[in-house]
Amino acid sequence: DVNAAMALALAGVGVTIVPETVAMISWPDFGFTELVGSKATVPVSCIYRHDHIAPILKTFLNLLPIRESQ
Repeated sequence: DVNAAMALALAGVGVTIVPETVAMISWPDFGFTELVGSKATVPVSCIYRHDHIAPILKTFLNLLPIRESQ
């Protein structure tokens, strides 16, 4: 949770790595340092109602590299 991690950093407990979009916001009490050359990735999921898969959703899902949930 980015908010919890930022609260800990603000409390002086440590540092945290956040998405670049968080660093783009002007936060008065924080300093940000860009991690140049990092190959960081963030796992993401696509969430949808399993009981209503519209045709356009099915088309979209077919375009994604999907690993079925277990």
